[in-house]
Amino acid sequence: MSDQQPTEEKSLPASPRKLREARRKGRVSGSQDFVTGLAVAAATLFLVLRWPHMLAAWQHAVDVTADATTVPFAAAETMVNPALASLATATALPLVAVIVAAVMLANMIVKSGIPLSAESIKPKLERVHPMNGLKLIFSLKSLFEFLKSIVKASLLLVVLGAAILYGLGPLMAAPACGVLCLGAAAAAAFLPLLIGGVLLFLVAGFPDIALQRWLFLRQMRMTRSELKHERKEEEGNPLFRRARRERHRESLAGARLDITRSTVVLLAPGELAAGLRFVANETPAPVLIARAAGAALATELARARDAGIMILEDPDLARRVAGRTPLGSFIPKSLFNEVAALLVRHGLA
Repeated sequence: MSDQQPTEEKSLPASPRKLREARRKGRVSGSQDFVTGLAVAAATLFLVLRWPHMLAAWQHAVDVTADATTVPFAAAETMVNPALASLATATALPLVAVIVAAVMLANMIVKSGIPLSAESIKPKLERVHPMNGLKLIFSLKSLFEFLKSIVKASLLLVVLGAAILYGLGPLMAAPACGVLCLGAAAAAAFLPLLIGGVLLFLVAGFPDIALQRWLFLRQMRMTRSELKHERKEEEGNPLFRRARRERHRESLAGARLDITRSTVVLLAPGELAAGLRFVANETPAPVLIARAAGAALATELARARDAGIMILEDPDLARRVAGRTPLGSFIPKSLFNEVAALLVRHGLA
């Protein structure tokens, strides 16, 4: 069987246990398009909102640098270094922080948290195997990635063309207007391109989440042998389970089958008696541990009374319990509610 297992078709969906194990090892579905789109959108929004402050910081740094050219080097250094530090604090550091936060948020959304595992960075020989590389190149995922790249490039060209056509007029009119119009012309030319690019990344990202999830679940599919092996590990070997049930049944049918160990005795006067045992944390359901009829009825009832066992006259229920339940077995499900109500009513459960 072990020689044939690798050739089996993976036709069964991945079990919850296999998905949990994969997540523990850091293997989860992700969407790089969505992560990139959210990071670009966050960075763009930050730049738009902070642009006046960043422009002022740049202008201040340029002015200080220009003034520093007329003083000695030591004095220039004390002038320029604080200005450059202020520029980095106002521009680069916040932008990096926004991008990192956006990437973490996007990964938490796509992966339902951030799975931490060292398995994905452990060196493994199969990762450098030539055949595995060929399989990856010609895999279904690679095909989808190639098609996605073509679609995204085509849409990006459309957005670029539309932005150029939209901003061409203001750019052509800028020289005649003068320096004051350059800012407005640049905004008119590049803002549509920026917005279009951000929307393109976001629009491509949301469908990619579902696509990557489908590809991941397809990759995680199981063979019938895998599923059977997993069930054996979770539930135990069927032979062992059967042996445990037999030992349990034998233990009930042995020393414990005594009316004096009953929790309650159901009596059909002059006909039969059924001794039931129910102890919390010992028996999951009432067990028939004694049954008496005919000449033995009086003797067994006397033993039960001497042991202080509660005897309840309920001919119909006594007959059904004694008739439907093998000695040493749990009562049938059809009688469980009725017997449970009786035990609760008399304070026995």
